[in-house]
Amino acid sequence: MKEKELTYNFQEWTVPALFLILPFVILVPGMIWTSHHLFFILMVLPIIALSIKNLWVRSFLLYAFLYQITLLVFAIKYPLINAGSGLSVISSLIAAALVYKLVSESRIQSEKWFSIIRIAVILQVVISISQYLGFNPITFVMSNLISTKEGMPGDFVGTIGNRNYLMAFAAMSIPLFIGWKSIHWKIEKPLGVDGCYPWNIRINISLIVIFIVLCLAPSPATLAAVIGLAVYFNRGWKWIVISACIALAYVYGYVIFKGAHLTDFERLPDQLNQIWNTGKVLIPFNGALYPAEYIPNWYDIGRFSMWLTALSKLITSWSAMVFGFGPGAFWGKAYNLHSEYMAAWFYFGLIGLSVMIGYIYTTIRFLIKKKDMILLSAFVILCLDMGANHTLHIATTAFLAVIICGLIERERLIYGKL
Repeated sequence: MKEKELTYNFQEWTVPALFLILPFVILVPGMIWTSHHLFFILMVLPIIALSIKNLWVRSFLLYAFLYQITLLVFAIKYPLINAGSGLSVISSLIAAALVYKLVSESRIQSEKWFSIIRIAVILQVVISISQYLGFNPITFVMSNLISTKEGMPGDFVGTIGNRNYLMAFAAMSIPLFIGWKSIHWKIEKPLGVDGCYPWNIRINISLIVIFIVLCLAPSPATLAAVIGLAVYFNRGWKWIVISACIALAYVYGYVIFKGAHLTDFERLPDQLNQIWNTGKVLIPFNGALYPAEYIPNWYDIGRFSMWLTALSKLITSWSAMVFGFGPGAFWGKAYNLHSEYMAAWFYFGLIGLSVMIGYIYTTIRFLIKKKDMILLSAFVILCLDMGANHTLHIATTAFLAVIICGLIERERLIYGKL
């Protein structure tokens, strides 16, 4: 039997196999009646995973599924395990996998996908500029229906709800705007008595406006966008390093000038000493030092404190380092870790993090060989922003990220591994 036929038959038997497994994993005390539909949802993940051809993506999805099943089984012996908290993560992975598969197998041309993304970004940027200038059209419309209150008045948020989210959304789209709908000015430049020759100047208004907004509201996405542009124009590592240094200097200067997150940098050396000497980290709050768990959720402890708090839990045992604490595990605060790499390590351990990095490495290598600078630079911006942002935990930015990865996978399916 041919390999293709074997693969097809293997996928055909996925659903029957899961039908046999399902009754033996719904053994958690208290999971009765309406809770059963959550387990039925869980069974969808391996079905979709096994239909995805990318080995790294398939492996991560199956690993997450097996991890969740393991938590459900161990919850019988250890009732304190909150197996249900991971189901929201699994549900999100199912949605992402489905979008990824549909985009990668879609017949819609890439340029049409790019046009849809551009429209969404332009609308968000226009709304955010209006908010920055003092008029929030969203609040104006919603106030006629319900009682409203702006959480971040006068800031660039669009309808996404936070400046960092909007900047990430805009930054990932920047490569898609290069060379699109440019305004052409034709200038006659004199060349002496022999006459003149036309000098064409191209000005991309959309790109300029988006970049101005990114600079007015510095975030990790600003740094990612600058480096992504250097990658797009392919001027070598020297220019990429120079661009990164310029962006870092600008963001750090903004931090010093505005005082935003300045205390995070000031207390970092002491926190590193705490981790090194005690394996724990304490955060100043109301004149005293507390673990993150004892500080109210409304208080922003800062990114460094988040990462070091998660790290302090990971280094408690080798099993935590290797396997993590499971999807949706509580790291110390009710909000996200503000780093997808740290989140992957905390939830899925070094195994999950390694699979993620393997996917990133092979994808970048493929795009470099294919010389697809648009998707390469968009993917680089996404990967850089994930370092200090929870890009994949926000619906809008996650949706865009999955679309970009799906378009890359479609190119891989068309052109092969190169």
